[in-house]
Amino acid sequence: MPHLPYSPDLAPCDYWLNDYIKCNLSDQPNEKSLARAVSK
Repeated sequence: MPHLPYSPDLAPCDYWLNDYIKCNLSDQPNEKSLARAVSK
């Protein structure tokens, strides 16, 4: 699904945060490691 070039819910400065979260949390193998990564 292609991403919209602009979302009224997000400011342009928020887009880098989504990519950062996706890259750093998608490689967690289980729920415990995901919870640890989120709570850092």
